[in-house]
Amino acid sequence: MEVNRLQKYAVTEFCRWELWTLVNSSHHGLSEVACRVIMHSLFRSYKTLYDLGFSHNDIKPENILIDDAGMAKFIDFGLSDRIESESRGNRGTPA
Repeated sequence: MEVNRLQKYAVTEFCRWELWTLVNSSHHGLSEVACRVIMHSLFRSYKTLYDLGFSHNDIKPENILIDDAGMAKFIDFGLSDRIESESRGNRGTPA
């Protein structure tokens, strides 16, 4: 087996849900409290990425995991990139 030493891996704690599945499996939607907890953790996580000079570039419900405490975790950093200070702005796929 050939090993590619250029690949990097991140290991995180077990998260029971993917945001996409969680939202679509709920018959009445998520509670306001659950939405606030999830959104707060998403904003905090994204700010941390940005402050470190990185952009995820593929944020979508399928790339967000939710743990038992309702905290959101970004996954799939395959399209992430270092942000140059002069280019901080709109990036990724146009909506």
